[in-house]
Amino acid sequence: MVKFTKNVRFYIRQRGARLKQLRDIKPFIASSSMVKIARVCGNPNCKCVKGEKHENYYLTYAIKKKTHTRYIPIDLEDEIREWVLEYKRIKKLIKEITFLQLKILKQYKVEKKARKKIGQPTDELLNILKQREAK
Repeated sequence: MVKFTKNVRFYIRQRGARLKQLRDIKPFIASSSMVKIARVCGNPNCKCVKGEKHENYYLTYAIKKKTHTRYIPIDLEDEIREWVLEYKRIKKLIKEITFLQLKILKQYKVEKKARKKIGQPTDELLNILKQREAK
């Protein structure tokens, strides 16, 4: 029997672990960033006139290739930061799952070719894949 260091089953297990992580999706906001902007308010008696600007957070996001900015109230800063981070986490998981899917496809072809050379049935591998998907 041919022994592979990382076979299709390995990649299927890795993919399954990442799919489980996707089950725990929390609120998120897509394709956006939190930015801190220091501004002068315009009041002549304010501290910002002397150089100590007001720092506020804003949410930037794009719609139809146009960037929009929204003020984030102080009491929502932490929550919105979590939304942005959650989207980044989900995006990273999706990229990892896609990478694993491509590895499964490539490794399946390699294993099928190797099994043909040594005369092992290739349907066994298909059955394993179907069983894993059913779970």
